[in-house]
Amino acid sequence: MERWLSKSRVLLILCAVLLSASLNRKSPLVYGLFLFLVVLLVLAYLIPWLSLRGMSVRLDGLLDLEISEHQGVKAGIHLHRRYRWPAFMIKIETVWDWESLQVTHVQALPIVSKGSKTWMNDGFKFPCRGNYRLKTVALTSGFPLGFVHARLELKCPDVQVQVLPEPHPVNWPSPWDISEDPSGELTLPRLGNSLELSLLQPYIPGERVGRINWRATARTGELIIQHFHQTGSIRLHVIILGSDLPERGNPNSAAEQVIRITAGVCQAALNSGAALRVYGHVQHEPLQEWRDILQALAGFLPKNQPLHEALSRVEQVCRPGEQLALIVPHHADGTWLLGQLQPLAELSIQIVVWIGLPRFSSAKDLEQARRLRSILQDQVMVTLVRPTDE
Repeated sequence: MERWLSKSRVLLILCAVLLSASLNRKSPLVYGLFLFLVVLLVLAYLIPWLSLRGMSVRLDGLLDLEISEHQGVKAGIHLHRRYRWPAFMIKIETVWDWESLQVTHVQALPIVSKGSKTWMNDGFKFPCRGNYRLKTVALTSGFPLGFVHARLELKCPDVQVQVLPEPHPVNWPSPWDISEDPSGELTLPRLGNSLELSLLQPYIPGERVGRINWRATARTGELIIQHFHQTGSIRLHVIILGSDLPERGNPNSAAEQVIRITAGVCQAALNSGAALRVYGHVQHEPLQEWRDILQALAGFLPKNQPLHEALSRVEQVCRPGEQLALIVPHHADGTWLLGQLQPLAELSIQIVVWIGLPRFSSAKDLEQARRLRSILQDQVMVTLVRPTDE
């Protein structure tokens, strides 16, 4: 019943009753009330519609923008009005979408006049990472009486915003291991082949003749062998275990915390001088540059690459002394993870599993995370990352 008794329908019914009464009684008072109500209805229906005519959306800025989570962006979008009379009490609704996710911003403007640039939200904020595109710009007005709200969807420019994940601050739980690397910049505490001279010593039968230092041999009159320091590097392989699709896009979910932890692990590794290999898509080479990693994490989908395929790629290229960081949500299956990590556990590499919790963790979430840690910690190093918002 309430669905049928809207304000506009009640006023129309009242107009019909007053018109009928004025015709039957021929009373000037009733007829005057009818005319007054008709004027109100015309204003209520006509002015909101006229207020939205002559509106368009224009862009004075970049088409492609890049920001971080919770950071406001000035998209440079403003309303342009062609008609002379101003529009009052305009509500602007902008819809941004990424895949199946939508983010809506609402803004109210008291007046929009001709010739003035009325900027739409100077600080669009997105609570979750992603590659968003401006889909809809809709205007709504109920001025002056609010009985009827006219709505107009405008043709919007093609604006894209790439929202990068905010790295979660982490500390690497153990000292970094150095792996042998002829092109590395770190010196290992043993002799090998590099460009950094370690020592000179007399020739011992069996040594490689190519290591003879002929200048030192000419000075001393006996064969002198030159030894060089062996060089190495810190190399970290990073794999993300995606979560369920319904969790994607929820800024408080464990799936999005996994993305932020991944960015934090990569940032900590780069600050320590490590060389990164982030495995995102099975058809692409591992990512190494910080900017490329952030952009890939912004559009990361759990379906990008199965875990066993990423682990097999690491197994083919890793060397002793290298490390692997696996970031998983708190509800991952620990027994299944151990089975997947078994081939790598037999190699001389260190495996660190990072467990991500939802931003507002319940007692059940904490219990699942502790159970997962107890299953994994006998075989690999495990770090439970609690959200900073708790």
